[in-house]
Amino acid sequence: MEILDREKIIALGKLLRQESEAGCANTVADGGLDAYLAQWHAEANGAMGYEAVRQTLALLADYDVQPLNARREMLARSLAALRALFKNGAQAQSPEHKTQSADGGAETADGQPALKRRTPRPESSPQSSVLSTGPATRVAPTTPAIPTKPLTLDSPIADVPGIGKANATSFKRLSLHTVRD
Repeated sequence: MEILDREKIIALGKLLRQESEAGCANTVADGGLDAYLAQWHAEANGAMGYEAVRQTLALLADYDVQPLNARREMLARSLAALRALFKNGAQAQSPEHKTQSADGGAETADGQPALKRRTPRPESSPQSSVLSTGPATRVAPTTPAIPTKPLTLDSPIADVPGIGKANATSFKRLSLHTVRD
C-alpha cells in the first residue's frame, strides 16, 4: 500500500470513528458525511483500488437519510472493513494484484471478482449494499432536497458544496467572499 493511499484511508477511518463516537448524528463533517465522502472520493487517487474502500463507500451511500440504528450498523461494518484492510495487509487487495478473469472481468489476487463502478439506483428501489445481510428499506428525507443553483464566479463562497459554515467564516476573515475572490 502506498503511503498516500494509506494516509487517505486512515483519515477516512478516523472521521468514521469520530462520527460513530458522536452518536451517528451526522455532525462531524461539514455538510454531513455524504458531502465528506463525495469530496474524499474525488481526492482518493489510488485508495479506491482497494476492495474494502469501495465497499465502505458503497455501504455509506445515502447515510444522511438513514435512521440512527442503520447509521450505527453502516459505520460499524465500514470501520471493520477498513480495519481488516490494515490488519490483514492490503497486498491481496491492492490494485497491482488484480488480474483478468476468463470472461474479461477484473479479479483480485484471491480470485474474487472486483467490484465494478456503481450505477445509480432508481429512487423507487430499496437500498442495497454489498455488505447487507437483510433487506433494507430506503427512508425518504423529512424535508425535500433543495436543488442547488449553478455556481458562478459571483456566487458566495458559502454556496460551494463542502465548504460549510466554519470554512465560509474563515474565508470571509481573509476577505474571500465570492468564488471569484
